Amino acid sequence: MIEEADSRKRKKIAETIFEEIKSAIYHPEIPLDTGALPDDFRKVGLGMEQLRIFLLENKEFGEAMAKGILDAKPPGVENVIAAPLKEVQGNLRHITWLTKQIAKGDYSHELSFMAEFSSAFNSMTHELAAHRAEMQKMVERDDMTGLYNRKYIMWYISVLEEERKNFSIAFVDLDGLKFTNDTYGHDAGNFYIKASVAAMVRYLEKDARLARIGGDEFLVVSESLDSAGLCELMEKAREEFMRIGRKSKFERALFHFSFGCCDMDYDRYPSADEVMQKADELMYRDKQEYYSKENIKR
Repeated sequence: MIEEADSRKRKKIAETIFEEIKSAIYHPEIPLDTGALPDDFRKVGLGMEQLRIFLLENKEFGEAMAKGILDAKPPGVENVIAAPLKEVQGNLRHITWLTKQIAKGDYSHELSFMAEFSSAFNSMTHELAAHRAEMQKMVERDDMTGLYNRKYIMWYISVLEEERKNFSIAFVDLDGLKFTNDTYGHDAGNFYIKASVAAMVRYLEKDARLARIGGDEFLVVSESLDSAGLCELMEKAREEFMRIGRKSKFERALFHFSFGCCDMDYDRYPSADEVMQKADELMYRDKQEYYSKENIKR
């Protein structure tokens, strides 16, 4: 009889422990009734109560992150079963930071964890970067030559002016484009433009920004060269342009461009517009001198 009574007692204790564990799992917000356990099982009850508290902390922490509250306070270090959730929180916060960087236009970062998600995320970043570069090119570049366009170079000059930086400008005008187009056709005219660009890029690309601002007009801006240095390189570029022309099949075309260079002097000129106007005047003077010297009819 005693053994049977002990068996029933052990069975009852086991059922009580089972019910308390189940309650801790499904309803961690409800404190366990550890008083229902015999004194011999009090430590077991305290352990189950600690487990319930850990589960409740995990549940509340997980629910906060599920709602997007990524700065929710995580369980303490003693809650060892919360470690995976804490890692997820760290990962999500890092992903959030990366997303903000992408929104700012910084595509230089990659995700190096979370396996398949990382691959998809990095692929998206690379595609966005490529798309942005293409869009930037469309906005800033001249379709035909690949040089900067008028909109970009005027913005760039305005930034230099606003920051009161020293710079020089060269205004460039192609002298024989109309004749080349009229005599040999537009394909020849396209070759003429591209040849002039190739010549300027060869001597100026490292020291200046080049822009095509019209059909036969270019603007060169340099922060590292003064007007004398810029004019020296422009002269070399012009000689290169003429050399290309002599080797071409368009022997009657006038492979020549005129240019004028001017420094931005903040004490002398009220705005960059005045500097560009001065460079334009010097370009026309250069053109007139060349036409007069060569006895060329315009």
